Amino acid sequence: MSIEKKLDNQKKILNILFNLNKENNITSIKKKLSIFNTEPQYVYPILVFLYSKKKKLKNIEKLSKQYLLKYKQDYYVLNNLGNFYKRKKNFIKAIAYYKKAIKIKKNSNPCSFKIEYLIKKLTKKKEINQNLLYESKLSINDIIINSYMYQLISFPRPYFAEGFYNYHFLSNSLVKYSSNSFNNLSLLKITSFLKNFTSISRLSTADYDNAFYNLGFCYQQIKKYELAIKFYKLANKYEKNNRYCSKILECLYLKKDKKRFIHLGKNLKKINKIDFNSLAICNYAADQLEINNPYPLCEKPIENVLKIELKKDKKIDKNFLNSLEKDVIRGSNKVKTPVVIGFKSMGNLFDTKLPSIKKLKKIILSHILNYKNNFKDKNSLLIKKWPKKFYINAWYIKLKKGGEVLSHIHDGWLSGVFYIKTSKKNNELHSNAGELEVNYKFSNLKEYKKNIFRKIIFVNEGDLLLFPSSLPHHVVPYKGKDERLSIAFDMKPLT
Repeated sequence: MSIEKKLDNQKKILNILFNLNKENNITSIKKKLSIFNTEPQYVYPILVFLYSKKKKLKNIEKLSKQYLLKYKQDYYVLNNLGNFYKRKKNFIKAIAYYKKAIKIKKNSNPCSFKIEYLIKKLTKKKEINQNLLYESKLSINDIIINSYMYQLISFPRPYFAEGFYNYHFLSNSLVKYSSNSFNNLSLLKITSFLKNFTSISRLSTADYDNAFYNLGFCYQQIKKYELAIKFYKLANKYEKNNRYCSKILECLYLKKDKKRFIHLGKNLKKINKIDFNSLAICNYAADQLEINNPYPLCEKPIENVLKIELKKDKKIDKNFLNSLEKDVIRGSNKVKTPVVIGFKSMGNLFDTKLPSIKKLKKIILSHILNYKNNFKDKNSLLIKKWPKKFYINAWYIKLKKGGEVLSHIHDGWLSGVFYIKTSKKNNELHSNAGELEVNYKFSNLKEYKKNIFRKIIFVNEGDLLLFPSSLPHHVVPYKGKDERLSIAFDMKPLT
């Protein structure tokens, strides 16, 4: 096949990938894929993505079994079949597929090697000729396609993975570069852009659950906690990090194994990278098991929720809120998610260059710095390990009547909410409806004591809340007639 034909096929596949979130007609996608004579390893993840998005679980089971007949040693298909039975709560059958998956040696993510190869090839040449330009285009498109496939292949919530949207925005930029002739681009620009792609995409730590973790999860569900701990440890080893220590803490908590729980918590405190799930579990366990918290972000995190009344203090006015409401809706796309019964926006809202959003970002940044400077306990992990460099990731939450945000934590550092519309007049008969509740209960972990610390934070339009990211919180179901609109955000370390 000629280079021009290959580039044309890649362009068509990329077009399908970029429009997957908008596409609702699976038959249409199947037809396009057959016309382009797309390779089977691309067809499978695209169809799994679409079936998953539409919650057609039986189709995923059927497709995976068909694919497995042709490719018996496919790690991803076996893992996805395990995921299917895990969702059906048939944990014994799920375990059987996950065990088959871990017997297969999974290759490292190929994209990183392709990027390194392309950079080496480009840097060796003093001049870039036409053939090399075509080869570079092919390589870049291939990297984009494979990065999508790597993300799509994960059965649970692929359309909500943060990494997927990183690829989406990044890939659009790459396509702009690759669609040019490269004649106006220096070698330095090409290589630095590709290096930037490597660091941002972080493909090896995408939102993907490996089979070792899945085995641990299934054993935990059937209360075989020691087996669960064994596989969580293997999952850590497989990913070369401590990502699943929080799951080990959960098992030790459920076993009431205080000694090992405290030991692991203290070890996590020595590690440079903060584990926010583990912080939340340790805080909850300290209360429930009546032990000293071995891994605290700060003492009494509920008491460290800060409310700033910007409108009342005349830092902003109603006109600003009206402008912000228009800009927020205009400057972003919305998506339904499993966390929010309502809508949230995709991507980072603060990447939008609209005036009111830029002003809000500046206001929030100043109050984040004030929070740090005025924090009482300077020896807490929150302040001692406060990141030197950080960015703010923001998204809007829109709730209608009956909408809520389920209990969760964040993995930022400091988190917050700014309230644009609260519709207090429609909410008078339901005093707590739509308000933020903070508490110490983590996930659905068993309660040994019933008196869990909790606090309702009452807010008005123009109020700003800041709180430690490891503090569990949820929005009480909203009862107002009008929409409730807020901007949630995380201050996240730049690593």
